[in-house]
Amino acid sequence: MRAGWLLGEATRRVFETLQISAHQVEVTTAPGREYDGWTLIAPSPIRRLQLRPLEEHARLLRGLDSHIELLARMRALAPAVPAADAPLLTPREQTVLHLMHAGRTAAAIGTHLGVSPRTVHKHQENLYRKLGACDRLGAVLVGQRTGLLPSPVAGEEPVAAGGARRV
Repeated sequence: MRAGWLLGEATRRVFETLQISAHQVEVTTAPGREYDGWTLIAPSPIRRLQLRPLEEHARLLRGLDSHIELLARMRALAPAVPAADAPLLTPREQTVLHLMHAGRTAAAIGTHLGVSPRTVHKHQENLYRKLGACDRLGAVLVGQRTGLLPSPVAGEEPVAAGGARRV
């Protein structure tokens, strides 16, 4: 408001109720979850020109939020201790490996993480080198053998990309 933005009376009441000031801005990541955004706070009122870079970086914040959520889910699924011969992967490589395991394409992984498909291909190249694999399937199989990925349950059909089971 101090920056000269015109706010209606209803908006002002909401700002007062939620104790929102002109010194903060909200960036949503994934609506519908318990925590669905980032609050950025500045020492002085945020001006309209300052919002443009925030809008450009919102995609990166959404990718970071998605990455953090995927890491938490992966750690819950993975064995407590990977095999001794398991290669050391970066958190981003672990995330890409798990998304490959789920059947996602490089484009879908990039969209999910907020990076370009080319960046995903670079992570895949590093994964193949570290795992000694030459393709996606080989990387996933080595990941399962070394405990980096959950092993398939005996007698259960594999999950197809998109989550549907074959009948």
